[in-house]
Amino acid sequence: GSVAAGWTTLWAAVPAERQTLIPHDSAGAVVGWIGVLAIGSLGNLPGQDLMQRIFASRSARTASAACVLAGVAYLLLGALPILVGLAADVVAPQTQGESTLTALAGLFLSPVMSTVLLLAVVSAVLSTIDSAILSPASVLSENLFGARTKPPEQRLAASRRAVALVATVSCVVAYLGADAYELLESAYALGLVSLLVPLLGGVWGRRADERAALASMAVGTGTWVLHMVLGWESFAQPLLAPAALPVALCSMLVAAGVYAIQERRSG
Repeated sequence: GSVAAGWTTLWAAVPAERQTLIPHDSAGAVVGWIGVLAIGSLGNLPGQDLMQRIFASRSARTASAACVLAGVAYLLLGALPILVGLAADVVAPQTQGESTLTALAGLFLSPVMSTVLLLAVVSAVLSTIDSAILSPASVLSENLFGARTKPPEQRLAASRRAVALVATVSCVVAYLGADAYELLESAYALGLVSLLVPLLGGVWGRRADERAALASMAVGTGTWVLHMVLGWESFAQPLLAPAALPVALCSMLVAAGVYAIQERRSG
């Protein structure tokens, strides 16, 4: 049938527990949802890939419009995997527990088109991996290895060492046993607890304060890492267990408090 008819049929077949956008069964569920939302929306703001596209724009107006347009496209494209997953449970319930995209491709596509789809997915994954390695490697080589003050040959060598280092660390982290969702959540959470506060302080603060930025980065990251090492699933779990506060969001708020205190002392 039409798109409207298909959506109506799909939504009617989706279980009620999957139709809830914001959990409201308990205060803890709402707080946990806010924590995940903060990680996904705020944790990605300090990312280098976003900064590259902003600074590459010809004007501030172009950068602002591009960010708004990209945000809308991000939501639209992000809804597609959700719809595919919901549809798979309806049209092919026997594929539950399997790779959804692979199972649907085997059911509805010819071998040739299945191969084309697989190659497209692999290409997108490799492109993402390439950017994810080169972005932090360039930061390391330019800022920590001092490549910006060296001759071109030494700068190239420093960049290559940084790429090898980032790739090695990435492989080690990937083999620690966490699934893709946990790794992605941790990556965005790290940006939230360490970089968001200095970014906002530099953009909206009265003046850029290096000590306040470094202090907030150290405290925010240290607080978050401490909870991970101790295995606490909520912020200050032994003391605030009933509240079930999200770790990453609260660590960011602690970092913001440290930034404000240090900035006031420096002023």
